[in-house]
Amino acid sequence: MSTFNVTNTNATGIGSLQQAVLNANAQTGRDIISFNGIFGDKIADTITLGGSSLSIIDDLEIRGKDANSLTISGDNASLVFEISSGITVKIGGLTIADGYNSGPTGGDYGGIYNQGILSISNSIIKYNVGYYGGGIYNTGNLTLKDTSITRNVGYLGGGIYNEGTLTVSNSSINNNNTFALGTGGGIYNSSGIVTVDNSTISENGGGTDGGGIYNSFGILTVNYSTIQGNEAYDDGGGVYNSGVFTVANSTINDNRITIAKNGGGGIYNSGAAIVNNSTISGNEAEAGGGIYNDSTIAVRNSTITLNTAYNYYGGSSAGGIDNSSFGNATIENSIVAGNYDNPNNDSTNTTNPDLFGNFSSNGYNLIGNLNGSRGFNSNEQLKVPIEKVLDKLIGTQVA
Repeated sequence: MSTFNVTNTNATGIGSLQQAVLNANAQTGRDIISFNGIFGDKIADTITLGGSSLSIIDDLEIRGKDANSLTISGDNASLVFEISSGITVKIGGLTIADGYNSGPTGGDYGGIYNQGILSISNSIIKYNVGYYGGGIYNTGNLTLKDTSITRNVGYLGGGIYNEGTLTVSNSSINNNNTFALGTGGGIYNSSGIVTVDNSTISENGGGTDGGGIYNSFGILTVNYSTIQGNEAYDDGGGVYNSGVFTVANSTINDNRITIAKNGGGGIYNSGAAIVNNSTISGNEAEAGGGIYNDSTIAVRNSTITLNTAYNYYGGSSAGGIDNSSFGNATIENSIVAGNYDNPNNDSTNTTNPDLFGNFSSNGYNLIGNLNGSRGFNSNEQLKVPIEKVLDKLIGTQVA
């Protein structure tokens, strides 16, 4: 194992980051790249690549100084990092920015293309543009910890495109966007495995579907996390799922659909989904402000409240959960109340059907309004305002 020092911000040559990577690639086994010389002061530094990405083909650890003081920039002319298959790379303490690769689709990969085993910590990935994942395209094994993915743009996945294994912990994926007809503002999971833990997916824009996360045929698990303030044009403001999706101990709130005739402000499900010990609130859509289900979903020990279905066209819809005629929805030990149907966006003509469609119930739910739904016992009708129930549950006064 050798350590190679970067001592200047030059694109190439002795003391450059590019040269350090070349030296490490030439030597078998794990090596370390560190930053010394001019990087020892408190002045922020940017290393601008000269039109060529940093291609890593051997095990390597890059020890940056601090993400706010050291940036590696593709200068909108190249990818920043390419990680080859079968190798292990660790990157920490960097900002990775302005990556762009002009491939046959007009920018295939943005900031990072990973085929290996890559872990990124205490870093920022921003202002990258690509077709498959503006910030990161992952086909290998990727772990993000204490890292921010922000203000990237892609077609499939504004922040991240994944068809490998992705673990996000104690991180934020925010303010990423897709091109107009793209999908998955924060994350696009094609056929991979994604785990989001103790993280925030917020303020992303998903183009057609999946403002926060689009889970196509993959497996998506969200634990102890927040999915908030995301938008999509068509379906799934927070999450669009057509694979396998489990959310537990989390909050999905204030997500929305921005064009009528579409559903699932919080969640649009056309796959298999489980919502457990979670809160879905303040989401908005044409139908199913909280959840629109077109396949199989189970809601357990959760609260679904203060969601809105706009119902511009005056059909049947529900603010809380809209279960289509093709859907199979089970609700257990949950509260679904205080949701609204707001026909023609008219505040004077607001009703509150919390559910629409056929459901399976275990008999221990609290439902605000049972009109438009079947499968519940009459004793599951909530007899007091939802505010009093929430007050009792969380121990604080709800206005």
